[in-house]
Amino acid sequence: MKKRLLTIAVLLMGGGVYAQTNPSFVLTAKIKNLKEGARVILLNYKLSKGEKSDTLGSAIVHDGKFQLKGSVPGPTYANLLISGNLPYQLFVENSKMELVGDSVKSANVVGSKSQTDYIVFKKMVAPIEEEILAMSKPLAKKPTNEEREQFINKAEALAANRVEQACSFATQHPTSFVSPVVLITTAQYKLDFPVDAYLPIYNKLSDAVKRSYAGKLLKYRLDNAKMVREGDMAPAISAKTPDGKDLSLAEVLNEGKLTLIDFWASWCGPCRAYGAEVRELYAKYNSKGFNVLGVSVDTNLEQWKKAIAEDRTEWHHVSDANLKIKKVYGILAVPATFLVDAKGKVIAKNPKVEELEQILAKELGE
Repeated sequence: MKKRLLTIAVLLMGGGVYAQTNPSFVLTAKIKNLKEGARVILLNYKLSKGEKSDTLGSAIVHDGKFQLKGSVPGPTYANLLISGNLPYQLFVENSKMELVGDSVKSANVVGSKSQTDYIVFKKMVAPIEEEILAMSKPLAKKPTNEEREQFINKAEALAANRVEQACSFATQHPTSFVSPVVLITTAQYKLDFPVDAYLPIYNKLSDAVKRSYAGKLLKYRLDNAKMVREGDMAPAISAKTPDGKDLSLAEVLNEGKLTLIDFWASWCGPCRAYGAEVRELYAKYNSKGFNVLGVSVDTNLEQWKKAIAEDRTEWHHVSDANLKIKKVYGILAVPATFLVDAKGKVIAKNPKVEELEQILAKELGE
């Protein structure tokens, strides 16, 4: 009898250990006006383009309710997709969580410490995001050159402000799994990854946060953002032109004295606004030795070719649809530009149009 009781005790203890090593989450939602039978999918949010998201759970809406169950390796930034609604970002933890509200957009998550931290950050940057949205509306119509310039200048100022807020949050929350996520997502608003601002903050993050998916990716970004700087030689480029021919950076360099390598995309408004201004400089200085090599990160080649025709950017273009060139240059977001001399040495990185014009005037003459 004692032996049997001991066996049962061991099994119960084993079951307890098993439960502890296999934590799980339960997300219960009750939201008004959800469509009956709507499909719900919870995906982990991948912070690096090209990574495939994993499904964390799925359900069907019944009577305005649904429940998701699953397991995550730690606090996880996720996308909640409900048919007929915009994606809802949240932090999922292995705990009991509730999602309640009058709509998906205004719903609140209870039971996730990381989500509470995330809401703090969202409130910090809400005024910035509202301003970005407001200033983007005029660009839906064909903007003037003056409107483009105002947009670029204002966008850069807002991006810098957002970085400051992200740094402030992460500095105050070194043990929060939200910190590396907001640093990474905020950097997408900047032309350059803010290594100098981010590195000391990363160094003070807790070991657990550094070991997380976002923590490891932040470290990778910090390491790779240093790849091509002013004074470096531009890495070789060889890719297909819109008509399917091979073109190398070396061939382009042989044609002139200064070349602007312009990483862009058809879907990137700031890229095309910048290109429109560069077009005027190209018309003025091309005969004096100024050249441009557009490197598109578009995966839709037809949209790429259409944008070239619409924008009348009649310089050299190549496709980087597989993003190999972008990776070699350490580029995390577009637009990104490198001005190189005839030998391929980078003399300016992400120059503003005004700075570019000053360099061209000095080096090539008015």
